[in-house]
Amino acid sequence: MSSAPVSLYLDLKPGEKADLEVVARASIAFAQAIKGSPLFLDPSIEIRIELASGTEGSLSLNSILKSIKTADGKDITLAAVGSIVLFWFGNHVLDWTFDKVMDIATGKPEPAQVELHLAPEDMKSLQGMVDKAITGHIAQEHVQQVYRELEADPSITGVGATRVPEKRPETIIPRSEFPARSGTALVVIPEIVTTHREPVTRQTLVLIRPVLLTGNRRWRFSGRHGEFGAPVLDDEFLQNLVAGKVPVQMGAGIEMDVDLQAIEEKQGGVWVPVAYNILKVHGVRPAPSQQVLNLPSPPPKGDGNE
Repeated sequence: MSSAPVSLYLDLKPGEKADLEVVARASIAFAQAIKGSPLFLDPSIEIRIELASGTEGSLSLNSILKSIKTADGKDITLAAVGSIVLFWFGNHVLDWTFDKVMDIATGKPEPAQVELHLAPEDMKSLQGMVDKAITGHIAQEHVQQVYRELEADPSITGVGATRVPEKRPETIIPRSEFPARSGTALVVIPEIVTTHREPVTRQTLVLIRPVLLTGNRRWRFSGRHGEFGAPVLDDEFLQNLVAGKVPVQMGAGIEMDVDLQAIEEKQGGVWVPVAYNILKVHGVRPAPSQQVLNLPSPPPKGDGNE
């Protein structure tokens, strides 16, 4: 039978003791986080959590992970679970990389006596399991619950995890970070003040002055808001126009069916157009012909004999 120790270490205010109910609830959430993950759910793994007082002003929840499956005295799953626990209750959350997680897994942050001696192929398997757990946020709800329970006791000033029972970890998560790690911190989203917009509408404009050259020179139009200048950004239309492929008879009152983009800014609470662009020309029509009224001709003047 192989086993692996991993402890949840609690910093306490000097001279104060942790609330028993808080510690009990945190212990349950801690156990659920370890064995409630689908990735590491294994009926051959047993977890025992022991309560032990540490140095003055501290408390240690010592867990013993045991497995009845052994392979030359080692178990990759136990190593992975222990590594993930150290990750959950350390600053590694802020700067996760494969190298950092492998340092955790092989015991480099801890004394040599807890190092894991794994073959290269075992390290590759361990790396894959740890990576899957971290990127998949495995057991995140239970981990957040541990932080929520610990936050309920003002005597608890910090938390960390270690492979050495009752030893203070090098990294302690301060109480000020509990709300963020428990998922209860209020996230203030700053109000986004929009002062610029570019609505596009399809309109029929009257052409006042064209520019028969390719480029972004402004044409002159008349529309629902009066006269304005705007470049025609429809390259296909401009090329066809210059090449004579657009059958347009130049004259007053030519109408163009276009997609008009208005560049607007908010000034004094009111949207004011500051520029325009013609994005697409859908069609060009000559000015409507003036209707000719066919009135009857007046009768010829008489010869004076009426």
